[in-house]
Amino acid sequence: MRQRIGIARTLLPNPNLILLDEPAAGLDPAGRVQFRQLLCTLREQGKALIVSSHNLQDMPEYCTHIAIMSRGSILRFGTVSDIAKPRRHQPLPVHGPSGPSRQRPATVLTNLPTVTNLKIDNTLVEV
Repeated sequence: MRQRIGIARTLLPNPNLILLDEPAAGLDPAGRVQFRQLLCTLREQGKALIVSSHNLQDMPEYCTHIAIMSRGSILRFGTVSDIAKPRRHQPLPVHGPSGPSRQRPATVLTNLPTVTNLKIDNTLVEV
């Protein structure tokens, strides 16, 4: 109920830009369905929605674009269909210790059956 009240308080002044951080967290299944319907209605009204969420499965219903972020940086940005497309040969940032333990990602990745090529360069791993 707290989450529903928070959403209602956000929408009460009828803003044109709505910022939501994990808005479906804590909602029951019926509440999640109602919330998705509400966001679709707001989008149809021309409201700009910025939603922070780790749950991407609901996003295509009410989002036109998605940004994937890590540590404050945008890793990918595009339409929902662009983000859903698999990408190959995209370097991934590696965060962790330097030195001999830096080879740990290589050890883990080379043991995966789908990895055919692996390159570690400074803080990037290309698979």
